[in-house]
Amino acid sequence: MKDDDNIWRPLVSVVTPAYNVARYIEETIQSVVTQDYARIEYIIMDGGSTDGTLEIVCRYKESLRYYSAPDEGTADAINEGFKLGTGDICAWLSADDTYLPGTIRAAVDAFRENPEVGVVYGEGLWTDGSGVILGRYPTAPTPEELNVECSICQPTVFIRRAVLHQVGLVDASLSSAFDYDLWIRLSFFTRFKHIDRALATSRMHRHNKTLRHRATALSEAMRVQRKNFCYVPFKSV
Repeated sequence: MKDDDNIWRPLVSVVTPAYNVARYIEETIQSVVTQDYARIEYIIMDGGSTDGTLEIVCRYKESLRYYSAPDEGTADAINEGFKLGTGDICAWLSADDTYLPGTIRAAVDAFRENPEVGVVYGEGLWTDGSGVILGRYPTAPTPEELNVECSICQPTVFIRRAVLHQVGLVDASLSSAFDYDLWIRLSFFTRFKHIDRALATSRMHRHNKTLRHRATALSEAMRVQRKNFCYVPFKSV
């Protein structure tokens, strides 16, 4: 769609999978609803929280849509959220991560300036449980390093819906490496555009799935590499 200035301003669908994240969910929601881009469709997929998460979500019901029911895990919740959304651009933001100010506008601008690009991503910042910045996510400026490791920070990624549906949604058989798998599949199909600025924070804490189940995360990453590249690089082993 175009506004009065004849500038392309697509609807952006952001999905947040959530389950018992009352400690973090409000900061995540705030980071979305305070963006300086008006055309955002925000969908929260709650897996049946019992810790007060839904009570917090309900405070923002004028700014988002939410659904609460048991699901088959995070990847399944993301897929269902994408199916419910209608935006031309899709993204998901975990319930303990945040967008930095101006992120969605920056992503839309990058798509507008690069119409041949199907994926836009930027720099990410690791934070601890209280939000203190720990350091920069080791992001690569091109997707070429994906054959060695996941070099793209998940909450910084935005995808054209048409491209997402052409490569297939998130692999719900994976519990942690589904983002890595999707980046690889997308890289085989479309061009990526890297934005050289921090777009999001990724929280590292003791309840974080990747840290809590480190062995599973590593074995899944190797499974993804073997499936997509037919080998596992020595660094992963």
